[in-house]
Amino acid sequence: MTGAFDSPFAEPTVGGVRTDAKCITRLVPNGGLNGATAELCKPAAGTLVQLPDGRLLFWDALEGTEDNKYSIVTEGGQTFTNDAARVLTLGAGGAPSWINPSPVDGGANPNGNPGEPLIPGLSTTESYNDGALFGSHQSFLPDGRLLVQAGTDYSSDPGSTASPSGRSSSSASRPHASSTPGPTPSPRPATPPIAAGTRR
Repeated sequence: MTGAFDSPFAEPTVGGVRTDAKCITRLVPNGGLNGATAELCKPAAGTLVQLPDGRLLFWDALEGTEDNKYSIVTEGGQTFTNDAARVLTLGAGGAPSWINPSPVDGGANPNGNPGEPLIPGLSTTESYNDGALFGSHQSFLPDGRLLVQAGTDYSSDPGSTASPSGRSSSSASRPHASSTPGPTPSPRPATPPIAAGTRR
């Protein structure tokens, strides 16, 4: 068996802006810690899944790390955001194209998750990072859909929204309504728009 690596390539846009840069400064949900803006970056393929139709679903891992000023341990609970996902198609001749799945961040805990703080009342309660895909597991269902279960809910615990300090805390996302039949709800909904088809 022989083969070779092709030239590296990257998504041509970030935040709707065509750029070769990895990140741009934009208004983002976690921008409150360092002013109204923060770094918005192209998602790295921290997790990669080949879909039954040949496309590649991938999402970032620890999105927002670039916005930490001092330490991932003390700031990550507030600087991390839900991981952005993409669907990559490698076309004829290897020409890549990307689309954003809907919702782009997996859609778990859209209204936040109060969690279970170490010291009640002393945990941050931001909602933009309570349904991150980081740490999730992927399973194909018999009908070809992809089930993404669990993930991460970030907070600073204890911590304060006035200052990005404290201990970063993460926990598994709470169960989220699922389109999967059965008596027990799954932690995350399956992703029918991007994983339709039959797995053989």
